[in-house]
Parts: sequence; structure tokens; C-alpha cells
Amino acid sequence: MELLGDGQQTRCFTHVSDVASGIIAVALHPKGENQDFNIGTDREIKMIDLAKKIWGLMEIAKPFKTQFVKGFQFDIRKRIPNVQKVKKMINWQSKVKLEDGLKEVITWLKEQKVKGKF
Repeated sequence: MELLGDGQQTRCFTHVSDVASGIIAVALHPKGENQDFNIGTDREIKMIDLAKKIWGLMEIAKPFKTQFVKGFQFDIRKRIPNVQKVKKMINWQSKVKLEDGLKEVITWLKEQKVKGKF
């Protein structure tokens, strides 16, 4: 598997159902009017760890191997949204765990392949 950079970059991933839930919660809450919020999660993961997790969930018989390729010149090493405002003001936070979201996406992709869509 090829990874850009050294795999130590971190990101946070939010399931689309949590994004939709957050937008609706903000839109309907009186304290949400004329405010801006980061809707998402602040649970970060290193890209190398994400790759290993996906590899394991794919149940590939081959051992996990990584080839690091040159990343972007100005790549951001760490990207974590501050979601404290939405938690404090309207008591909202994401619910779907990364592992659960990945399983859902992987299952869907496998089904699409069986259907001949990939």
C-alpha cells in the first residue's frame, strides 16, 4: 500500500450520518442561530494506523506492507477540528466510531464489486 509522506500525519474522520445529525441539531437549536460550528470529531488517527485498520477490515490474506512516497511539500501534519463549541452550546457530539464507519463503507464497496459496479 502506498502512503503519502511518512504515515505519521493525523486526521479526524466523521461519518456522514454524524455530519447530517450535527447540521440538523445546530439548525434546530435556538443557540445555533447566527453561529458557526465545527461539526465532526476530534478523535485523530495516524494515516499509517488508518491504513493498517483498513487492511485488517478488508481481510486480505497478504501481510500488510507499506511504501511511503513523497508527500505534499506543505502537507499539514496534524488536522484536528475544535468541536468544543458545539458540545458546550448545544450538547451535540458525533456518535459513529471510526471502526464502525469503516466496516460499513468496506461492506458497501464489496457489495458494489459483486454487483459489477466497480
